[in-house]
Parts: sequence; structure tokens; C-alpha cells
Amino acid sequence: MLMDNQFRKLEHKKNPLLEQELATLSELLNPLEKQLLAKKEQSALPIFFIMGCARSGTTLIFQYLSRSGIFCYPTNFLSRFFFAPTVGGRLQRMLFDYDLRNELGEAVKNSDFSSALGKTSGILSPNEFWYFWRRFFDFPDQQVIPEQQLAAIDVETFISELSSFQALYDMPFLAKGGICNWHIPFLSQISPRIHFIFVYRDTASNASSLVAARESFFGDSTSWYSFKPPGYKDVISEPPIIQTQWQVAETNRAISEGLQMVSSSRQISISYEEFCDKPRAFVESACDLFNLPTPNSLFELPERFPRRGGSDT
Repeated sequence: MLMDNQFRKLEHKKNPLLEQELATLSELLNPLEKQLLAKKEQSALPIFFIMGCARSGTTLIFQYLSRSGIFCYPTNFLSRFFFAPTVGGRLQRMLFDYDLRNELGEAVKNSDFSSALGKTSGILSPNEFWYFWRRFFDFPDQQVIPEQQLAAIDVETFISELSSFQALYDMPFLAKGGICNWHIPFLSQISPRIHFIFVYRDTASNASSLVAARESFFGDSTSWYSFKPPGYKDVISEPPIIQTQWQVAETNRAISEGLQMVSSSRQISISYEEFCDKPRAFVESACDLFNLPTPNSLFELPERFPRRGGSDT
């Protein structure tokens, strides 16, 4: 279930005009998307999903890996085409990748690794792509879909659309997957190409950051922010910091248990603190484990990041 729009602070509310345009374009472009998928121009390269609790550092790692140059990924531009990512990908290539004379101006990526509650700035900066996920995964109030509904998900189209976008770039695909933290075994079963990057953070800092996110997003600390683990109502009367400590623990427990069902060759874990200290070493380890080329751009990326306090990240 989406965080209720009416309770969001003004800067976080949805734009109704944008939502209307997206709905209109969806009707127009869905048939074209199906035509492109029918051509079977799809990639066989790996798909990587970054898993982790909200405010654990997943956005920073997503930004860093997307800047490495060895992945294709959902951009802020592509997010406007969540209903037709193959169409959006082709438009992205035409407008930005093939604009060799810079006639359309610079295709901006945020270069300082900044973000606001998971949102980045810049046309080609990485996007959480939650609208795409929610086309296929219909979550109830809590973040677990009943088995019968899971079995009915159109996984063929889900994988085909990602693979078709991949084929445009001929690169491994990288995206956030935290929306399915409780369904890692299911994701691992729908395609052997799916791999996982688990990001976790010191519980106290993560919990404090979640409280700060509540205040930033809703204007108070009592409204639940991000995905709701099963049983969250049992702690809803507790103080906010107790709720968020429980939220972090339950989310990480679900991810850890889910990854126990996945081959070690398809997963890697990293703490936020370790990544901040040695981000290049993490990329090298991931490339070695997953048999990916170590990016030439690695030494152009930051060699470390300051560890943010509990109210940041």
C-alpha cells in the first residue's frame, strides 16, 4: 500500500497533473510495448536487485554502482515510462545517448551522490522505479503478498520488460528491489539471472534515520514510513523509535532468511558502514563474485564516504 498522499508534506505529494499524463500515455504506449516485446530482443545478462531496509544506504550504493559504467538501470527519465520501459528505453537512447552534438543540452546526473528520501536529481540519475514494481506486485497493507496472488503474477512480462530494456544497452541490469524484501525466494525462482545485493546498517542509526524520515515526509514522527513488515500493528502503540528499531530488525531478518534460500553465488552483502569506508573494494569484490568486468572508471569514483548520523542517508 502506498504511503497515503493526503498526509504527506507538500513537497512529497504526488503531482495530479503528472499522474494524469502518465495514465494517458500508458493507454497509448502499452500496445507499442507489446509489439516491441514480441520481437524477442532480450538480454541474457544478469539482473541485480539491491535489497535492504529503508534508510540503510541502498540509495548511496545504487548511485555508486550506477556510476561505475557496468550496469544499465532505471533512470528518472525511464521512471516516466514504467508502463512501457522498452519504449522509454528507446526514447532515452535517442534523446540522450545518441545526442552526440549535445543539441538537447546536458543529460544531467547528480554528481555529488546526494538524494532526498531515496529520490535523486537529474534526468539520468537512478530511480527507485516503484511504479514499475507495483504494476506486477499488488501489495496489501503489509508487505507480504499471499501465495495464491504470487502465483498469479505475470512474471513472464516482468522479466521480459527488464530484459528488453537490457538488450538496448547489452549490460547487466541494476535496480532497487527492497519493495520485495519479503519475497526474495520468489524472485530467485522466477529467473536464475536474478542476483541480490543486501545492504544493512547499524540498527540504532538506521532506526533513528527512519524517525527523521517520518518527520521529513509527513511532518511528524508518528506516521509509518516505508514498507510495513507483517505484524507491524503489534508495535504501533509504541514510541516511534521503538517502532523503527523493530522495523529494521524485522526487515533485515526477512531478507536474511530469504537469502538462505538462494545460492551464495547469486548474492553479496555489505554494511553501510563498510561500504562508506571502502566502496571501491566492495565493487571489486562484487565484480569478482559475479564475473563482471572491473570498471575502468572505478578510480574516478570516491574512495570513501563520510558515515552519516542517524538522521541522514
